[in-house]
Amino acid sequence: MSETIDLSGQWQFVPDLGAPSAEYATPGYDRSDWESVPVPGCWNRYRECYALYEGIGWYARRFHSPRSGPAWLRFDGANYETTPFLNGVALGTHRGGGAGFTFATGDALREGANELVVRVDNRRHRMHFPAVSGWFNYGGLHGDVRLLFTAPEPRPAPPPRTRLHAGRLEVKGRPVFLRGINSLPLHPTAGSVQHPDWIERDLELLQALHVNAIRCHLPPGDYLATRCDELGILVLPEAPVYCLNMPGYGDRAGAEGEVYRDPEALALAKQMLGEMIADLRHHRRILGWGIGNECDSWRPEARPFFQALADEARRLDPTRPVSYAALWFNPEDACYQIVDLLGINQYTGWNDLLDRPEEARRLDLSGLETKLAAACEQTRQPILLTEFGADAVPGYHAAERPLWSEEYQAELLCRTITLARRFPRIAGTFPFLFNDYPDPSKPVNGRWNGLNLKGVVTEQRDRKLAFDALAALYAQIEREDADAGQEGNQ
Repeated sequence: MSETIDLSGQWQFVPDLGAPSAEYATPGYDRSDWESVPVPGCWNRYRECYALYEGIGWYARRFHSPRSGPAWLRFDGANYETTPFLNGVALGTHRGGGAGFTFATGDALREGANELVVRVDNRRHRMHFPAVSGWFNYGGLHGDVRLLFTAPEPRPAPPPRTRLHAGRLEVKGRPVFLRGINSLPLHPTAGSVQHPDWIERDLELLQALHVNAIRCHLPPGDYLATRCDELGILVLPEAPVYCLNMPGYGDRAGAEGEVYRDPEALALAKQMLGEMIADLRHHRRILGWGIGNECDSWRPEARPFFQALADEARRLDPTRPVSYAALWFNPEDACYQIVDLLGINQYTGWNDLLDRPEEARRLDLSGLETKLAAACEQTRQPILLTEFGADAVPGYHAAERPLWSEEYQAELLCRTITLARRFPRIAGTFPFLFNDYPDPSKPVNGRWNGLNLKGVVTEQRDRKLAFDALAALYAQIEREDADAGQEGNQ
């Protein structure tokens, strides 16, 4: 008898119409007017009328079980608050939209016919990670759903491939330079569903870029992580601890370090970090564990919060380094004394020029050079340039390479990477990013149109000029490092 029942496929779905939860989840409830939808799926992509819907969605399906409990219900991904009802019995509630999670069925599973109803709520609340909307808030069951008859066991980490030595990053005992790029695997027709066919297309493009590492704001699914194992691409995943307490983000930002003193916030962050590590630690190409991105971690209140996350990551996987990506270099940042890999997000040549675009023509990176030199002098760990770049409107070309043009983006990326290569302590560069994607923080105007346009390919995966420029530069770096005896593809 199979130890797993695949529950993916066609489900019934309806947006919440205000009825009590007990009514929707009642076995035998009349769902004749619910529509048939695919799972995995994001409701924002089911129909145009759901495109901007943030709220509660209900999913239902029937299945046959060869035996009664105990068993475990596994969700590979759902956003954001998920409550399953098996034969009318609530199994619990999970918060989070990245990694997978599991519920024990207890006595609710029956031999024979069963009815599973799932309530998913993607509304944003004060205690919500990520705290701000750096990418579209897709709702629904975006990963596979399975019933397991064998208790899920933690999968051990393989022997470490990476180590830190004398302020350098090494793979298999040799120095490595990470020819990286940031990845948000969002698709224009599938949203946050990581469909194998689309992943394969993205991987073909990533290989054409000559990358040997990707950094993921959202934990990659098992298929993507497995294919990266096979292709020798290192993966740096991050828990969605993003922009905590940063000014300018409304009431979810908190005041004067409030979020760092909140035990609920720390518990939620540790839960999400632990789920990510449990899902991915058995993959050979996981580089390390990101515990946060662009938070105001220079506050004194932040140190115990991030220390607890770093301790948790090392407890769950002592074989891999812990990383953090800071928004610009600040020697007072508490995380610099906590983590093993320092990430610096520095948008020199973009954020600093948006209000004075005429200066883009001379593209002065001396300020970035000064910051990188200071970072190398004042820290001890390997440094990653984890984000940099510029938006480029697809098809906008101009010989004088103004802001927003494909020419400007291509030159900025290549010159930034060339500058970073001059510092031996900088172990890798990760342009932001691979593909354009929907971003609620980008207002609809003459250029953004609700999309983050920093991708080297469009949302539909058409190449921009920066793609070919970056591919040529990374191919050159790959040859140089191979000649010098450094590790290339892992």
